[in-house]
Amino acid sequence: MLIRAAPSVSTLYADALGAFLAEQGLPRDLGAAPLGPRLCGSAFAGLMTGGARTLDDPALGLRFGTRVGAAGFGMLGIAAACAPTLRDAIGHLTELESITSTLGRARVLRRGERVHVVWQPAQAVAPAVIEGILAGWVSFGRYLLGGQADVAHVSLRHGRIAQLAEYEDAFACPLRFDACCYGVTIAAELLDATPRFADAGLNAALGTWLGHCARTSARDGAVFTRAVGALFASRVPLVEADEARTAAALGLAPRALQRALQREGASFRQLLGAARAQHAVIGVLRGDVALAQLGAAVGFEEQSSLCRAFRGWTGYSPLVFRQRMAQVFRPLRLAPEPHA
Repeated sequence: MLIRAAPSVSTLYADALGAFLAEQGLPRDLGAAPLGPRLCGSAFAGLMTGGARTLDDPALGLRFGTRVGAAGFGMLGIAAACAPTLRDAIGHLTELESITSTLGRARVLRRGERVHVVWQPAQAVAPAVIEGILAGWVSFGRYLLGGQADVAHVSLRHGRIAQLAEYEDAFACPLRFDACCYGVTIAAELLDATPRFADAGLNAALGTWLGHCARTSARDGAVFTRAVGALFASRVPLVEADEARTAAALGLAPRALQRALQREGASFRQLLGAARAQHAVIGVLRGDVALAQLGAAVGFEEQSSLCRAFRGWTGYSPLVFRQRMAQVFRPLRLAPEPHA
């Protein structure tokens, strides 16, 4: 029987935290083991709170949030980086956040000349983890805009857990503790700002299958869609994936799986294509395997077939795409220069 999955984060986001902890001289995992492409939210919180306790650093979440890069956000980071405007980038956050994390849900509220990007936890979440998420939004957004974009204020439902100076360094804006919600508030006019990596063609190409990637890690509903996505990443290799094998792994007949996915607005073909695209795009950006080997892993017999499919997914050849996104696709961005 299929059950609702517990809140989780992608292993890319967990790997970024691991790289950050390693910079501080700690083990990368502190004993947590991911299952497939996701890490249980409680295990991720354990990494964060355990690191903060070991280092005696209550601001660890803030520090991590200011450093995490597009590779930590995975496909959400790529989509946000190439978005034509900040409005589009925030739209990707609300639509695709589950690719990176299902610990909570982002939504946008507009009131007059202010826009509030609000985050609602799915269940109790450690304050340091939430601070890392919001600091990641603010710092990555400023990074994409290439400057110190003004933030009206940041709201935190919990009280201060670190020195006020740590929050001021991380957010560089007014702060509201013990607020009614978690969120970031900006001026509405900032929505029209253009990210420095904007690429409308790439953004449009990604949009044809990113929604299917998001549904495989959705919080509510889409149970069979999510189950199929999990199988692609664990028990059913992409090179061997077909409808019959996948249905059997779920204890279903192929026709029953077809009907279940159709009720959730998906199809096996769409989900397999999205999984292949996501695996190939991340693999190309990492650059740690040859294209022929990567193509074989996702189900293409010839490297040329992968290259043709890649152009359809992104509008670029694999190597040109890697060059285009190399600057932004890092687990951690460079540490800021120390204050003089």
